Amino acid sequence: TAEEGLPHNWTNALAKDHQGNLWVGTIGGIARYHGTIFSNFTTANGLPHDHVTALCTDGEGHLWIGTRAGLSHYDGHTFTTYTTRDGLPNDWIMALAQDDKNNLWIGMAEGGIARYDGQRFAVFNTTHGLVDNYVRDLYLDSRGNLWIGTAKGASRYDGHAFTNFTARHGLVNDAVYAIGEDVHGDIWL
Repeated sequence: TAEEGLPHNWTNALAKDHQGNLWVGTIGGIARYHGTIFSNFTTANGLPHDHVTALCTDGEGHLWIGTRAGLSHYDGHTFTTYTTRDGLPNDWIMALAQDDKNNLWIGMAEGGIARYDGQRFAVFNTTHGLVDNYVRDLYLDSRGNLWIGTAKGASRYDGHAFTNFTARHGLVNDAVYAIGEDVHGDIWL
């Protein structure tokens, strides 16, 4: 809680780094829990916005932070921020995921998804086959498919094409907020 050291009680995201630290994304910034204490980071430390919406650690153990005002990378010392000026279609980041090729996948509010390979952003949206541009969640399954939860259904991207799933295809509701996989490889939406 905030009384115990978090920057805010409203928590949106959690991630664990290679050192075993827990990172907590809140609407008041991020906190690193190491041992028994929290270290907080906010716009004063370099975040583009204190409202953190997504967290992800990469293959090097660095932290990626999605906010309402852009995407930040924290290497343990410095925050580097990416926005629409750098190739993102929208600055409101909703979800993050890293694939086995070290590509960072970014889901945005009204921006579709982007893949960042460390050099440039490749953007995918409804013109490429995505079911909707308002992305709420991203999940990489055990087969290497990227699942995208949106306000109008879910899409599965196999690296070549999108397959879309909506209430017309059997979903209970088109709004998909969370995606996961069980031990049998079944996808839950």
